[in-house]
Amino acid sequence: MRIDHKALNPASVSLGSTERTEADKRTGQTSATKTSAGDSLQLSADAQLLHSALKAAAEAPAVRADKVEEVRQKLASGDIGKDAARLADRLIDDLLER
Repeated sequence: MRIDHKALNPASVSLGSTERTEADKRTGQTSATKTSAGDSLQLSADAQLLHSALKAAAEAPAVRADKVEEVRQKLASGDIGKDAARLADRLIDDLLER
């Protein structure tokens, strides 16, 4: 992260670059005249990737309905769940591999 601090006097800091007019709020745009040569912030590629990952995780469903339905169909057809000893062995194997 790099911060350039060019406005050392708090009285000289303009809030115009952070405030939006009503027209800007309606259109979702800001005008070029509002930019200031004050402080700037640059995020690293890692920080941008982390932000994207967190956003994707927040938007992902907590339960994968397609997988739940697939397992339900396999249980109903008898493809899985017939051999309790085999299931226990596979669960133990999976835990030991971690």
